[in-house]
Amino acid sequence: MDKSSLNVKKKIMYIIDEDYNYLAYNILLILNCLKCYSETKMFVSYMKLPYIINFISSEFSTNLFIRLFNNSSKNLNHIEYENLFKIYTKSKMTNNHIKRLIFSLKEKKIVDFKKDRFSSIGVFLNNNKNLSGILKNSIFYDEKNRINELKEAFPRIKSIKYNTFVKKVFIDNGVGKWED
Repeated sequence: MDKSSLNVKKKIMYIIDEDYNYLAYNILLILNCLKCYSETKMFVSYMKLPYIINFISSEFSTNLFIRLFNNSSKNLNHIEYENLFKIYTKSKMTNNHIKRLIFSLKEKKIVDFKKDRFSSIGVFLNNNKNLSGILKNSIFYDEKNRINELKEAFPRIKSIKYNTFVKKVFIDNGVGKWED
């Protein structure tokens, strides 16, 4: 990544948990990498998006996710457990931002959403030609690679229900036992 691209990326990452640009780009990248282009191929339950955004935010977090799905022995060490707990809590706090962003992106006809067969809200990209430049931009190379790594580790990531996702990733590993 060249220096000017890195500077642009740093500008959009001011306060990562509250940066709507950062969150919006990641939503678009996730939907694009997971090929969520229609109602029949939508991302089931938008509520998983904040978790996935946090898992792709660093190589350590991505590797933690992959370890959770590739290891038969899921005993986490203290650092992994603390990071999984941070991802869980940050994602819970970011959920309302994501919801507002999805509604905003829908108003701009960038995404659309629909109640899915599990009675949750699924989301997908609209056929918007203005997005191709953003989605193909090399500045998000690392994020795209991490999304693809998550997809490879857990191919059903876009179609799994929210409750099942939270159970497999967090509750089964001792985090989020109070999930409502």
